[in-house]
Amino acid sequence: MKKILTSIFLLLILTTPLFGQSSEENKFTFRSLLLINSLDYNLDENNGVGFVIGSFEQNINENNIEKSSNSFIAVVYAYAFECVFCDTFLVVSTLGNGDSVFETKDGSKYTYSGWGINIFGGYQWYFDNKVSISVGLGPSYGNASKTSEDIKSSSVYEEDVEDYTEKNKFRLISPVPLLLVGYTF
Repeated sequence: MKKILTSIFLLLILTTPLFGQSSEENKFTFRSLLLINSLDYNLDENNGVGFVIGSFEQNINENNIEKSSNSFIAVVYAYAFECVFCDTFLVVSTLGNGDSVFETKDGSKYTYSGWGINIFGGYQWYFDNKVSISVGLGPSYGNASKTSEDIKSSSVYEEDVEDYTEKNKFRLISPVPLLLVGYTF
């Protein structure tokens, strides 16, 4: 899956000059919120592509599940209604692959891997010093399956973790909102 995502990203970047853009018009934006980082490439006035990588922990405290540790890599497509480099409403979509390690109250760990898609609607503030702030919310869908388990006691919480992942395949509001600070170069 990672090879496919990388291939799609490279194809989009490398074919852009074929559609009439000069290299002076192409701009990159690095965006970050410490644990989540992205690099975007401006295709034209309204469109951008890129990739995002991230790693974060989430406290769950539900059905014997204490927390999860998550890591992912994804390709990104963004549409800005006014322009990529101005104050504007935007729509951002991501398609990626990731891993989640769920830790239960007895210390057991269950690892799940799979793909996910997010669609965010939001707003971007773009400042004269080439700094931008992007915020947004939207739905997410993920499909993951168990790849390993490390059981620490006779209490087996595998069903609790399975139920949690099944219940949270689709979320109307993504557990990871769009909130990034960027710099264009």
